[in-house]
Amino acid sequence: MIRKFNELTKGQQKYVDQMTRKLLVEWCFQELSPMKYATFLKDDDHNENALYIEYAQHKKWVSADGDKVLAAGWNTASAFLRR
Repeated sequence: MIRKFNELTKGQQKYVDQMTRKLLVEWCFQELSPMKYATFLKDDDHNENALYIEYAQHKKWVSADGDKVLAAGWNTASAFLRR
């Protein structure tokens, strides 16, 4: 992923960063909902959010296996909401 991310323009990289933060808010919401969506973070070739998931994993916002949002991800999501 990092190689692919590094091939993006600076503008595209900024977009991926901000879109990942937006999605992180949704992922946190889903984790708190009574009906947990166990596969919302699964990273595979058919997932339209694969680039964002990989970026979040690289930033250590979500677990490597994609099962949960980590503490740093919760902090990032709450900071995003405060803006």
